[in-house]
Amino acid sequence: MFVGSPQELADKIIGLVNHLQLNRFMLHLPIGSMPHKKTLEAIRLFGKETAPIVRQHFESVSKSK
Repeated sequence: MFVGSPQELADKIIGLVNHLQLNRFMLHLPIGSMPHKKTLEAIRLFGKETAPIVRQHFESVSKSK
């Protein structure tokens, strides 16, 4: 389970992907255990803030290879 700010979450995802040498990452948000408004906010934050950080990191890593 990853919990934290968008930057903290991005750092955790990047660290996990690098450590386990993954080529895919799937996000699962537990629908129903949080109020609907908070679930939508989590989705928005992931899409607008976290995902771009992760994407940019791996794009820069692949360009340097």
